[in-house]
Amino acid sequence: EVSLPPANPTAQVSPEPSDAGNEVTETPYEETGRILDECLALIGMSDEESASMLGGGEQSFAADGKTLIGRVYSAEIFGESVKPGTSYDEKGRVNGVSIYLGEPDNTKYAEVLTALYGEPDEVNGGDNEGGNEWMDWYVDGVQLRLYQGYGLCSISINAVPQNKG
Repeated sequence: EVSLPPANPTAQVSPEPSDAGNEVTETPYEETGRILDECLALIGMSDEESASMLGGGEQSFAADGKTLIGRVYSAEIFGESVKPGTSYDEKGRVNGVSIYLGEPDNTKYAEVLTALYGEPDEVNGGDNEGGNEWMDWYVDGVQLRLYQGYGLCSISINAVPQNKG
């Protein structure tokens, strides 16, 4: 006969998940994909159009305090709190999104991005003077670049250069 240890009275037991009346919770992996898709969609938007994206962003002004240069948002991707920032072109449209990441090595980021968007379209494995590495994915006319260099990782999202994609 098998005897079980006594139950821990302070243990927390989670109820079985149910779709009935409960909000579906995203996994960090799904949340990363959703947030990055929103960042991709920002390209080409006006300030007014981009204001409510990613839960709402704050306007960012140049040093003169008058020139609007983009927006800064708060989000969570790869299980990290990040501050995606947009930049505007001369017409006031989003032409880039920058996201600085917390880890100095791009391995975990590359794995998730590859799972989300497939194999990178271009890879530079650090065979340049500075030893910097990057991987590019082209998604619906937009370039998503994972960059690693100087002990930092970042993602940049831009309109696809004319000779790419």
